Amino acid sequence: MSQQQQPLTGSVVVPAGCDAAACSSAGTDATPLTASIFSACELPEVHADHWRHLGSTNPRGPNPFLSYVYLRAIGESRPFVYAAVLRRGESAVGYLPFQFATHVHKRLKVAEPPGADLAGYFGLTGGSDCVLNPDILLTACGLNYMWVEQLDQSQRVHGLTAEEVRTGLIVDLQDGASHYWAEARRLDSRFVADTERRERQLATACGPLKFTFSTADPDVLDHLIEHKRAQYRRTGVMDALGAPWRRRVLRRLAECRDPECTGVLSTLYAGSTWVASHFGLLGGRTLYFWFPVYNPVLRRYSPGRLLVKAIIDAAEESGIAAIDRCGGDTQAKRDFANAEHTFYRGSWRRPCLATLTYQVGCSIYWRMSGLRQLIRDRELQEQGRPHA
Repeated sequence: MSQQQQPLTGSVVVPAGCDAAACSSAGTDATPLTASIFSACELPEVHADHWRHLGSTNPRGPNPFLSYVYLRAIGESRPFVYAAVLRRGESAVGYLPFQFATHVHKRLKVAEPPGADLAGYFGLTGGSDCVLNPDILLTACGLNYMWVEQLDQSQRVHGLTAEEVRTGLIVDLQDGASHYWAEARRLDSRFVADTERRERQLATACGPLKFTFSTADPDVLDHLIEHKRAQYRRTGVMDALGAPWRRRVLRRLAECRDPECTGVLSTLYAGSTWVASHFGLLGGRTLYFWFPVYNPVLRRYSPGRLLVKAIIDAAEESGIAAIDRCGGDTQAKRDFANAEHTFYRGSWRRPCLATLTYQVGCSIYWRMSGLRQLIRDRELQEQGRPHA
């Protein structure tokens, strides 16, 4: 068994020190919560099937980022990726995916969402009887600290939230694209008219627009990755696809054709000129908008905006009832959104020496990073160049 495949731990029982009030607030079942930890690639089939069943009960449909399919793709691409099977007695009541960033994080038992900042959502998948709180969850899983990103408001049913509250945006297309555009025109006719004008101008300049909702061509994905990384360099943003394992994740997910997690690679062309591309995940009838990229030469036509319009126009034919924009509340996302929800961000932690050690280490790292940035900015100023 390789290091990646070794189980992190066996079943862990919440200690008797958990007071009755906390246990009562964590659910009506007084049976202690335990967890069995498996490597992401070694979860028994019976649990993978149960995970899928619980995910299908989500009122919004299955969420690909919370699926075992997504977790396995991460686990096949990098080490230290795990699934916690949460139990009350002999019954599995939920599943929590997580990973450790490095060997050091694993030793300190400091976890994060699988895929780190790639994850569009994070949380556990469980039934109505899977009600707990962060402390009970960490204790059962043998963890000391958990970074929390993209925790949806629906996780409140399990007793899970975090410190910061952020807004997530959705394009609701349940009534079809025609109804959506009619309502959008009523609310902001100038925006709709401007988008259609740019679409006509691009067609005149480069040729008729052609949109492909889904292609399996690996060269198209390589093209998207290349241009997305160029965009990160151009804008000075951290390269989310810089590490090889991150690109492996996209390639594995692009091959997925599972009802709860299907990779969707879309392209928009004007004549023979590439306009924009997008790679996202389809869960049920919701498309999760993930990695868009556009041709910077065509920025005067707002190619990113035209890409979203093309997806909306193709939604009915493609069986799409919603486009989930995942994290980030920007004007570009609000231009199309007609529904919103809440994300939580922060951390869960248990008071212990490992947690204190980690927090002190983070504080030193952040201070040193700020100092390095300050020195870099001053050097650029002395050279007469604008700082980042």
